[in-house]
Amino acid sequence: MTFGFNCRMTTVSLQIGNGDGKLSQARWHEFVLEMKRLVECHSAKVHFFGAPENWREQQNVAFIFDIDEASIGKLKTDVTQLRKRFSQESAAWTQGNTLFI
Repeated sequence: MTFGFNCRMTTVSLQIGNGDGKLSQARWHEFVLEMKRLVECHSAKVHFFGAPENWREQQNVAFIFDIDEASIGKLKTDVTQLRKRFSQESAAWTQGNTLFI
């Protein structure tokens, strides 16, 4: 997808979770808030930020956003550093171009 400003935008789905239960509720809260700040800081537009019902056994959150292609590498690095700081083994990252049909 191309927007004004001569930059190429990519749509990303970023998913984080606490399925292994390593994080207490308070630490999970901190992790989600810090990840949300990262995404908002690097993205051009956040289309979705959400999670399943709070009583579910597994905690997870998804972000869907547009990002300038030049910013992708920096955000990936920052996401990796943040998840490691919170002892999380991985985050799911899916990127591509959005087509309106």
